[in-house]
Amino acid sequence: FMGMGEPFHNYANVMRALEIFTDEYGFNFSQRRITVSTSGLLPQIRKFGQERVKANLAVSLNG
Repeated sequence: FMGMGEPFHNYANVMRALEIFTDEYGFNFSQRRITVSTSGLLPQIRKFGQERVKANLAVSLNG
């Protein structure tokens, strides 16, 4: 999820997409091979860390 705007502004749909991507009856991608890139919405980052789907998280530090 990079280059499509801030994914955590659309948190519920990003999480649903991750479920489909990683489900054995969906795309069956490894959770370790998926990265969500964010500019840092702290409440969503905390929530993301508690989700069942464990994708990688990249945080963009722009000044």
